[in-house]
Amino acid sequence: MPQTEFPLPVELVVKVLTCASDEAVLACRLVSQKLRSIIDRSIILQYRLRLSATGMRDGPAPLVDLTERYEMLKKYEDALSGMAWTTHTLVSTPNSIFPAVFISGAVIAMMSDSDLGDIIFQRIPCNLRGIPTSQWRVRLGFRALNITMDASQDLIVVPEYRHLEYVVVNTQFWY
Repeated sequence: MPQTEFPLPVELVVKVLTCASDEAVLACRLVSQKLRSIIDRSIILQYRLRLSATGMRDGPAPLVDLTERYEMLKKYEDALSGMAWTTHTLVSTPNSIFPAVFISGAVIAMMSDSDLGDIIFQRIPCNLRGIPTSQWRVRLGFRALNITMDASQDLIVVPEYRHLEYVVVNTQFWY
């Protein structure tokens, strides 16, 4: 006689599936209608599968709960699939005619006209991911010729007139 009720509580099945790989969870959807229903109704499993499908990962200690993160992810996917602009932001550059501007990741670096070698950084906001805009300044103490950076390595390279110097900046607040 076929069993009509699932033999385990739904909460336990979801807990077990959260420990399984994404591929295993997708394979479990094909086992039975009941398992498919459990997986499709679980926000945590749906969130994890959508993150995986978009090539994203969940960050550490999120400030919003799972339901809000899931909704943000759906909005992000919708905007990405439609390639629709969500906001327009104008970034002011220093007063020089040809300011040295460099973009890495979601951070813009601009050299100021200051003789003290100020570099102005501006984080590009992303409403869909809950990332606000912010701006900060680093004073080098010398007038730099140019700037290049790699935000993924926390690296800023600033050539001075006669020799090359580099500055490593902690970017934990960039993203």
